[in-house]
Amino acid sequence: MVAGHSLGEFSALVAAGALSFEDGLKLVYARAMAMQKACETAPSTMAAIIALADETIEQICAEISTLGNVVVPANYNCLGQVVISGNVDAINEA
Repeated sequence: MVAGHSLGEFSALVAAGALSFEDGLKLVYARAMAMQKACETAPSTMAAIIALADETIEQICAEISTLGNVVVPANYNCLGQVVISGNVDAINEA
């Protein structure tokens, strides 16, 4: 049994034999190009928040997010760690 998160999902699929190594590389490359294009279109970033309650993070994101200024919880990694994503200014404010 294998599992992966984000890029690790591709590694898990290759390790499980569901994807060939070559196809895994092609998918990683395609994902990287899509992420690059998205960042060029709207400069953005991510940040891991550690040791803060999920509800507090959600409230801060909601308070900062306005038209043109967006920050959202993007991934609940584990208890005590949430990754937020959004435009650079909003992440810095959060």
